Amino acid sequence: MMNGQLADGGRIMRFWSVLAILTLVVSVGCGNLGQGCSGAGAGLDTDGDGVVDTEDNCPMTANADQADADEDGVGDVCDDDFVDVDVDGDGVGEGDNCPNDSNADQADADEDGVGDACDNCVNDANEDQADADADDVGDVCEGDRDGDGVLDDDDNCLISSNPDQADTDGDGIGDVCDNAPGRPNPGQEDGDGDGVADIEDNCPSNANADQADVDDDGLG
Repeated sequence: MMNGQLADGGRIMRFWSVLAILTLVVSVGCGNLGQGCSGAGAGLDTDGDGVVDTEDNCPMTANADQADADEDGVGDVCDDDFVDVDVDGDGVGEGDNCPNDSNADQADADEDGVGDACDNCVNDANEDQADADADDVGDVCEGDRDGDGVLDDDDNCLISSNPDQADTDGDGIGDVCDNAPGRPNPGQEDGDGDGVADIEDNCPSNANADQADVDDDGLG
């Protein structure tokens, strides 16, 4: 009887020892994989990036940062249709107010939607960045936008260089930008938008920049 009791006791001890070892292995394994083991493969991390497969946006490709620039749920490193929109490498992708000039702070002093780093008029709002004389200084903050040496306030052709300020018909519009330089027309009316002033247009209501008039009757 004594021998039987000893044998049973030995089996019980071995059972509890094995159970304890299995419990330890499972506990350590799940802990190392970053979450509790709640089901088959629950703690699996195939690419070994520290993010378990069930939460990894690229389960087969290591990407610990889980970057997903286009926010489609697929990580950049394994996203076939991902296009890097951070051209200037400043950490700002879509919506960068200076996409080709690095400016991580996105500073925009005049709040015109164009970042200071690439704004041709930093302190004067000019969303269109118009620069008639192409000198990299925006028209709205340049005193002489056409660069002819005549300040805008006195220039009779703001965006066409004419340092001599010639105005043959005396209508206040310089000859180089006057749509009828030989006839006074300060309003520069051109109803059909064909570039020919109404006072000289043979078809003032119908665009005909060539002013063709086959029968020479004065009507285009």
